[in-house]
Amino acid sequence: MPSSTPTLIRSLAILLLLALLVGCSDTDASGDASVNSESGEVVITNPKDLDKHVGKTVVIRGELHRLKLPSVLGVDLSFNDIESDDTFGKQVECTGKLQREVVTDAPPEAARGNGTYYALIDVSKDEPVTVKIIE
Repeated sequence: MPSSTPTLIRSLAILLLLALLVGCSDTDASGDASVNSESGEVVITNPKDLDKHVGKTVVIRGELHRLKLPSVLGVDLSFNDIESDDTFGKQVECTGKLQREVVTDAPPEAARGNGTYYALIDVSKDEPVTVKIIE
């Protein structure tokens, strides 16, 4: 029996560690995207909320980044809608219909590989949306 005590202690320690990890996991730090009570618009400020609102008209708020394409919260925008390079790094707001594309068979020469990509489309013109600085 003495040899089973260390095994029991190790098992309890592992169980406790797993319980702590599950308890501390970030299941949805943002909660749900907020809804503007005046306009009824869904306002997304965390990329975790993107999937829930695909196909809907939303407002995306966050810092404008320049990767291969301009993006806010990982949502692609158009270079045509960026007024100047000074806009990058600023807090912006964009409104449009949120679209998602899942690429599973990108050829090796493709500019982008496999993955899930998001974009905002201006529903009135079916074009990329414009960017409004809110900072």
